[in-house]
Amino acid sequence: MKQLLEVLYNLHVARNAVTFLKADLPKLPIIHEMAELLSVQKRLEENIDRCIISEDEMSDNASPELRQIRRSIARQNEAVKVKLNHILNSSDNKALLQDAIVTMRQGRYVIPVKLEHKNRFPGIVHDQSATGATLFIEPQPIVTLNNELRELELAEKKEVQRILAELSGNVAEHFHELLNNQGLLVKLDFIFAKGRLSVKYRGTDAQISEEGILDIKREDILY
Repeated sequence: MKQLLEVLYNLHVARNAVTFLKADLPKLPIIHEMAELLSVQKRLEENIDRCIISEDEMSDNASPELRQIRRSIARQNEAVKVKLNHILNSSDNKALLQDAIVTMRQGRYVIPVKLEHKNRFPGIVHDQSATGATLFIEPQPIVTLNNELRELELAEKKEVQRILAELSGNVAEHFHELLNNQGLLVKLDFIFAKGRLSVKYRGTDAQISEEGILDIKREDILY
C-alpha cells in the first residue's frame, strides 16, 4: 500500500501542477508546453484515494464485498464475546479459572484455566503459562464461532489482496504516462528552483548588444 500512496502523491502533484500552470499566468511557452504534456489520471487518483487509508490500512469503501465482510467480522466478534462472557460469569466455572479474562493465542480466543481443572473444562488447549500452572483453552462452545471468525478474516485478507492487485494493474496500465509525468515534474521543479534563486539574488535577463557583446557586470555594484 505504501507504493500506491506514493503513486497517489505523484498524481496529486501532477494535477495540481496542471491546474496552476493553466491558470491566469504570464505566457511562458516552454512551461506551457510541459503543462500540456502532463497526464492527469483523475479516475486512478480517486480510486487509490478511496481505497487506501495508510501504508497498512485499507478503507471499508474499497469494495462492497470488503465492507460486508468487515461488518460480518464485527458481528462475529460480538457473538464470541457474548458467549465468552457467559462462560466467564458462570458460577460453575469461576473455581476452574485462573483469571476471569479473555486473551488470544494463535489468533483464537482462549480462557486461562487452572491446570488441575483441565479435565473439567472441555476445549482445545492452545498454550501454557511459563509456570505451567495455567492452560489457555479455547472453550468447546466457541470453537465453531472461532472457526467462522477465522474464515471471515481469511476472506477479508483475500479481498484486500484482490483490490491491491486491481489497483496495481490500473497503475501498470498508465505506466508510461506516470513515468513521463515524473520526468516533467523534475524539470519543472528545476526551472522554478532557478527562478526562486534568481529572485533571491535579484537576477536580471542577460542582454546581448548589437555588437554581440554580453556584459554581465552591474553598474550599481562597487567592487
